[in-house]
Amino acid sequence: MLLPQELVDLVVQNIADDKESLRSCSLAARPFVRPTQVHLFKKIEILPPTPHKSGDNPCQKFQKTIASSPHLATLVHELRIVLVGSETSFAIDAEGSYTSERRPTWIMSGRTLALVLPALIRIKRISIIEDSPLSWNADGQFTMNWHKLGRSLRSALTAVFSSPHLESVHIRGLLIHSPKELLSLFSEATSLKSLTLGRVFFAQEVTKHEPWPESKPWRPRLESLSMSSICGQPFCFYLVNPQIDLSRVTSLTSWLGVNNQWRSAVCQPPMSDNIRDLGIFSPNGDISGPVLTQNLRSLRIFTLVLNSAMMTVFQGFPQDSRLETMAFDTVSAVSDAAQEALLNQAIDTAIPRLKSLKTVEIRLIPAGDRSFSECEATTRSYLTALEGRGLLRLTQWRRAALADWE
Repeated sequence: MLLPQELVDLVVQNIADDKESLRSCSLAARPFVRPTQVHLFKKIEILPPTPHKSGDNPCQKFQKTIASSPHLATLVHELRIVLVGSETSFAIDAEGSYTSERRPTWIMSGRTLALVLPALIRIKRISIIEDSPLSWNADGQFTMNWHKLGRSLRSALTAVFSSPHLESVHIRGLLIHSPKELLSLFSEATSLKSLTLGRVFFAQEVTKHEPWPESKPWRPRLESLSMSSICGQPFCFYLVNPQIDLSRVTSLTSWLGVNNQWRSAVCQPPMSDNIRDLGIFSPNGDISGPVLTQNLRSLRIFTLVLNSAMMTVFQGFPQDSRLETMAFDTVSAVSDAAQEALLNQAIDTAIPRLKSLKTVEIRLIPAGDRSFSECEATTRSYLTALEGRGLLRLTQWRRAALADWE
């Protein structure tokens, strides 16, 4: 007895996040094949080949799959390409050196990806990710070098980046000539709404960078923009341009203290009116400029000086703020007892202005030889104005999470 296709689709929908079950269902009967393929191929991850392991090349395997069944490529909405990841050992010896030899990413010598990408020209999201400690590639010498890529691969990536179907780009790990060239990769992506850039290195000296030409339109209308500390410093200046429309941005992560023009653009309408989710990289705790607007819903800050950052934030919010969540990423707990009373007083004074505030999360890496539980206890006893109101949340922050800011 055959099941109605609607019932088959419902069964498959209920296991959409279970890859193994989807594969099993795809072999059960013909009516299961198409709906399981829709979920199995919606998001594709291409991992690096494992060194010294013959036959283990994920990119080649995927290329053979879509070559034999071309219709599967049309099901892919999201592509994630891992430049460096779990196939690499990041072990360090007693001298602090990596025990395994570092080499440029596999994408620099691989040829198969150039055959895969043309079939995926209609994808909506692409991520190219260097999943490694920053120290592994601190100067970008082992990352994806745009101008040393094979011509066919560079052409294929350019076509994807400029596709009118592309909605989201996330790059962590790229060496390119200049900010102008980086902007040009996406200049025709009319549907691009989200751009996340991390560990993007520029070969050209900052003082020699050419701005985006004011006579040439930059067609994306971004709603989400995230720039790490590495690429944000030299890059954000070039976003202050009449042809680059950031008036729709509601989610922004950036280092605001880098450039006066950029900070002014963020702190003034229309950007300041529209931003709902704000992330600020401020190691010294200085959050300058009127960025703490009434319309913010969430705020996230990376800082090395937690006391100073918290004091600035709680003193800076306007009356009737709509802020709901606040998070501080830091590598040490609150420890300056001399400022305890002042900080708690600032919080007490600010709370009436923050009527929508639900949580203040502190995500910390314990300093020195202290355990997280010790740091948590100290912080809770210090921040009594938050702890007493049930607003404080403490989370152990893993160093791997630094990749969000790098």
